[in-house]
Amino acid sequence: MKVSVRVFSFLREALAVPTNERGEAELELASGATLKDLFLQLGIDRQMKEDLFAGSVQRAFQVMIDGQVINDFAYELKEGHQVILFPPMSGGSKEEH
Repeated sequence: MKVSVRVFSFLREALAVPTNERGEAELELASGATLKDLFLQLGIDRQMKEDLFAGSVQRAFQVMIDGQVINDFAYELKEGHQVILFPPMSGGSKEEH
C-alpha cells in the first residue's frame, strides 16, 4: 500500500528515504503496516539517541494522519493515508512588560 509522508525541520535531513523540497515522500508499505513500521522505514529510530518506541509517539513527535492527531505506534495505516510528522516543539517566547 502507498502512503504519503510530509516532514518538517531537521527531520528532512534525518530520514533514510529522499523527500522533495517540501519534505514530502511517498512510501510503499506492507498491508497492515503500523505507524511504528512507517517510522522504521523512514529510519527515524536510528537518528534518536534513546529508545524511540519505549514511550508514546507524542513524547518524541507530533503526528497527524489525515488531519487527526495520532499518539499510538500501533495505529494501522491504510492505503492513501497522508501522514505529517512534526519534530517536538519546545520553548517559546515570553512577553516582557
